Amino acid sequence: MDRLRVVYFLEDRAQEEFIVALVERIASDLSMPQQVLSPAEVISARGGCIRVVEEFNNFVRDLRKAKLRGPDVIVVAVDADCVGFEERAKQLIKKVRDDDPFRDAIACAIPDPHVERWYLLDPEALKRAVGLKKGIEPPAYKCEKDYYKNILRTALRDQRITSLLGGPEFGREIAGNISDLYSAGRHDPSFAKFVGEVKRVLRRAAHVARAAEPGGARSGDVGST
Repeated sequence: MDRLRVVYFLEDRAQEEFIVALVERIASDLSMPQQVLSPAEVISARGGCIRVVEEFNNFVRDLRKAKLRGPDVIVVAVDADCVGFEERAKQLIKKVRDDDPFRDAIACAIPDPHVERWYLLDPEALKRAVGLKKGIEPPAYKCEKDYYKNILRTALRDQRITSLLGGPEFGREIAGNISDLYSAGRHDPSFAKFVGEVKRVLRRAAHVARAAEPGGARSGDVGST
């Protein structure tokens, strides 16, 4: 099977470090070999929500104009920012048409309210990745600017962990160390929704790729669980 091309539209470094690694982790859970995914193509990872929506809309327009099928997987991420999951999802895919051939390749990541909450969902993953001596229980939902970011920063500072960015530089290791994605999702519905979306688009992409091979796809090849 050819390598699957995955492109990302992300708000910032915190999203980039965590979400790219999370997609790779989900692929591993689906028993997809590591080499199946091409190196991540991060088209946008700075400038916040407005930049993500603008860049993604331009991408959609260009794909449609060129009549291209597009990448195998398209990950678009913005924090819910207290607007709510459903409202943010509508904003993200507003320009996508039902008949666009790439529509089913899109997975929306909408951390509610902010991606730093995802960093805190698995206390043991945080301990292993960062080297904390004492874990942090997943905090309750609270829609307040920088609330989860400050929890993460305070935990690192109190345990004398050097962090120039306040935690985002550990995002890849934290995502990779989450022991059970289902359990993490029980603490955060937005996390669970994204995991489900990524599983869907990865399974679809693998099926399409295998169907294009001589002999076609066989049932149960990828991600049957």
